[in-house]
Amino acid sequence: LENLILVRPLEIDFTLDREEDRGKLAWWLKTYQPDIVIFDPVADFVGTEKSLSDDILARKTAKSLSAMAREFRVFPILVLHFKKESEDPKNIFEKPHGSKFFVNSAVAQICIERADKQKYEAVKRIHCKFKLVTDVFTFLLLRDREALWYSEIEKDEMRKAKLLPKHVVNFLLEKCKGRAVPTIFYEIAGEQLGCSQKQIKELVKLAIDQGLIEKKQGILIPLIVKTRGKARTGAKEAGFS
Repeated sequence: LENLILVRPLEIDFTLDREEDRGKLAWWLKTYQPDIVIFDPVADFVGTEKSLSDDILARKTAKSLSAMAREFRVFPILVLHFKKESEDPKNIFEKPHGSKFFVNSAVAQICIERADKQKYEAVKRIHCKFKLVTDVFTFLLLRDREALWYSEIEKDEMRKAKLLPKHVVNFLLEKCKGRAVPTIFYEIAGEQLGCSQKQIKELVKLAIDQGLIEKKQGILIPLIVKTRGKARTGAKEAGFS
């Protein structure tokens, strides 16, 4: 990483429950203006009974990190150190096997496995996305727009990360003559652009939000706008080929 600056740990509670902790972190973020903030709350987990499997604690942590991400435009990463493999260990340091990092900044989705499954029957089980950290390495992230998960991708999948709404607009114009049934479009575009149908669907949503495509009577069509008396597609107006 370029321009990587390491600073000494802040003496704060990672849940940001206390007013003094929130003020100290806010001052630090405004002063240093970091792009990424890593929270490493190992001391809290080893020294106390705290755990993110606790529903209230997980919600507080998720809410705090998400608010921080929005207000200060940073990418929070929460690092957890699992010191045990068995579910009910006799000793908290039984079978240590490394650390896991989490890269999800969505509200109520930060490595949560609900503690009380009966209480939240309607809630989907949320599994953590993690990697065992054994040595230093670099990785590429692809963000799921709807779930806000950041998942790792391989170098040969970089095309997926580079696809933009304009690419599906161009595909709709050139390959589908400006009209397509959504489900068929997702399938065909996914195959020819080399990505999943889900990603095409998300790109179409973005294109609709940006005024490049509209869904009219169940059909996807490029949005037509008028500029200086001339009819032009939203795609061309945005500078697309």
